[in-house]
Formats: sequence, structure tokens, C-alpha cells
Amino acid sequence: MELTYPLLTMPFASGRVWNAAEVSVVNMRQPRNPEDLPEDLPQWDLGLNFTLPDRDEKDESWKDDVHATVDFLSMLNEEFGRDFVIAVHDRVRGFNEDVGYVASEPPDLDKICYMIDAHRA
Repeated sequence: MELTYPLLTMPFASGRVWNAAEVSVVNMRQPRNPEDLPEDLPQWDLGLNFTLPDRDEKDESWKDDVHATVDFLSMLNEEFGRDFVIAVHDRVRGFNEDVGYVASEPPDLDKICYMIDAHRA
């Protein structure tokens, strides 16, 4: 089933009209750790990166991109039973922070957008 994720992610990323200036797919499988148990799934960084406007631009259209991404991840969670982390990465200030999760419980979109907005420059 894992091989299906990139096949689903690429059309989602390329088939949507994004408000973000830049959108890229992340698909990096990590080698198995020798300490992993046979039933442990390998680490896999799979996701979407997209730029956000600066706060002073007063552009809230980025929330549509977040909403579409969360909806897509919710569909993948339902289909494959895998959880997803939503994180903010700031290249300029050099930090990453998890701001939400997509799991069996419906994600709180307002909280996710609030947390992302708190990190915008």
C-alpha cells in the first residue's frame, strides 16, 4: 500500500490551483533502522511544502491551501490508516514545529491555521 502514496500525492499537488507561489512534493524514504521490529514501518518523509505570504500582505488565501491539504491527508488516513503530521518549516529563521495532526480524529482546522499563522513572518 505504501507505494500508492506518491502516486496519489503527485496528482493532488500538480492538479490543484494553489494560492501559494511555490508548491513541492517531499518523498524521502529513510533506510530501516536495525533496531526496528519486523512490524515497524520504515520512516518516510512524505508531504507537501508550500510557501505562505508574509503577514503584511494581508492575504488569507493560504488557508484554502491548508484546508485542501488537510482534507487530502484525511482521505489518505481513512484509506490507508496512516497518521500525518502538519508542520511549519521556516528556512529563514531555521526551525520546524509540528502544528497539527491528521489521525482517526477529525483535525481542528482553526487551530492548525492559528498555529501556522503564529509562525508567519
